[in-house]
Amino acid sequence: MSAQPVSSAGEIPMPPLTPEGLRAAVAQLVPSRLEQLNEHLVYAATQAQELNSLQPLRSFTEFGALIDAEATRGRDREPQWPR
Repeated sequence: MSAQPVSSAGEIPMPPLTPEGLRAAVAQLVPSRLEQLNEHLVYAATQAQELNSLQPLRSFTEFGALIDAEATRGRDREPQWPR
């Protein structure tokens, strides 16, 4: 995320949709969810292997959009991570 500066409008840029990019975004925006993000990555990877499908990993990367939307709206509550 450091490669993409905050815009003049105060918007937070979308992080790279990779595990590393999402971890960096969560650590910056909602650090209390970092452990849950890591747990979900393990869950998604296990499901992908068991189902022989990339869909669980695709779903994991969609968290970036959720984090970005919640952070830029300035909500008081943290995002709820789907399982």
